[in-house]
Parts: sequence; C-alpha cells; structure tokens
Amino acid sequence: MFSPCFLRFTGRSVLQRVPKSVQTNFLVFLAIFTVSVRLSGQAPINHSAEMTISGKTSHTYTVEFKQQGDTVHRITSYFDAGKRLVRQETSKYRTRPLTLYSNVVDDFRTGEYLRQFSKGNRFVAQRRERTGANLEEKSITAENGLIATLISERIRQSIETVDEEGKTSFMLALPLIGIVAEMNIIKVGYETVSGVPCIKVKLEPSNFFYRMLMGEPSFFCFERAKPHRILSYKGIVGLPGDKGEQQSGVVLMRY
Repeated sequence: MFSPCFLRFTGRSVLQRVPKSVQTNFLVFLAIFTVSVRLSGQAPINHSAEMTISGKTSHTYTVEFKQQGDTVHRITSYFDAGKRLVRQETSKYRTRPLTLYSNVVDDFRTGEYLRQFSKGNRFVAQRRERTGANLEEKSITAENGLIATLISERIRQSIETVDEEGKTSFMLALPLIGIVAEMNIIKVGYETVSGVPCIKVKLEPSNFFYRMLMGEPSFFCFERAKPHRILSYKGIVGLPGDKGEQQSGVVLMRY
C-alpha cells in the first residue's frame, strides 16, 4: 500500500492544467487538520503483507515495530518474488501526539533515496530520484503536522470516531511542490476480511481538482474491534515499479 508508505499523485487526466513541476510523481507529507478525534492507544503489531499488482502477487513486505514508551521505531521491508530485499523504509515517530521524528527510504533497484524529518512545524524532504541524480531538498510549514508515512496510523487511531461520525478531515502538505490540500477520511461501510469484521474507509481530497490530480481514492479496511489492525488496502501502493513508475494494487495483511 502506500506503505503504509507514501501517497503519490499523477494527474494524467488533468496534466494540461497542471504546472510542469507538478507533473512528476511526488512524495506526500501530511499535516493534521485541527479536529477533535478520540485516539485509540493500542500498541502497533508486527505483520506481513502480500501485494497484488496487475492481477499477480509479485511482492511481499514485512512491518516490524519496536516501541519504547511513546516512541516507535518501524521498519518496512519490501521483497520481490525471489525474496530479494528491493526497498526499505525506516521510521521513528511518537504516538501521542502522533509526530514524525525521522523517515528514510532506500530503493535498492533504482537508487532512489528519501529522507524526511521535522523541525517543529517545519517538515523537510531530501530526495534523490535515482542513482547519480542530485539530492533535492524542499520544505513546508504545517502546524501540528505529520507526513504521509503515518497516514495509516492516523486512521487507525481515529477509526472509532470515523465509525461513529462517518468522516473526519486533515490537511495534506506537499513540501516538494508547496501545496496543502484538505483530505477526507470517509466511512464507506463494513466488510469481513480474512474472517475479521472490519470498517472500510476511503481517503480522498475534498477539492475536486485535487481528486482529479490524485487519480484514484485509497481504501482501507480496519478491524472494528481493538486494537483496530489494518487488514487490507486498495489503491496506490508504496512500492513503485522497477523503473520508478507508480503502481496500484491490493494489499492483504497477515498477522
């Protein structure tokens, strides 16, 4: 899924109206909108996942957590069909309030490198698109913000509120292109995934133009009962193709 790693916009259907600088895929940062949500304080749980892309289960990944107090270290490792490690993301964050300390992504196929960190309300992204490319740095200010690598945890912590109220919103901050957009987490209904009753939610921008730019919403299924594990995801996945191209698919988690 977006890894729960990153969210990428392509905007292929509206490229004529988008500035050149926005026409490439980019990594997304997140800033929480000032809303009242009830947080679920359950500890994260190690799991693995199967990714189905273009009808084939081509990759898997594992997510491992180490927690000390309110600080979580998370390592997400992606493997190809030959069980070779192709991409890895290492994150450190605080659970209460949900705050990023650092996030590093290494793609061992393309040489892509991403480092993200926060300084108060300022979020910095340093990215090298491929081996030999220059390191690009951009930043944006977002009060009480966090980046897209924590979106799944943000939804999990507020899933009871979304279940009861039907919707909550936050502001999505995009440092690499200097855009901030309101995002909605919308209750879609209930599903059973791997025998577990789940609530299904949709993530999409509230603005029509940004919905077109995003191309497709993302769907998450979270366990209704605590600890509200994520069970499945459908949308743009956190693992790009071998040449760095964006991919969409279905992800099924295993605990």
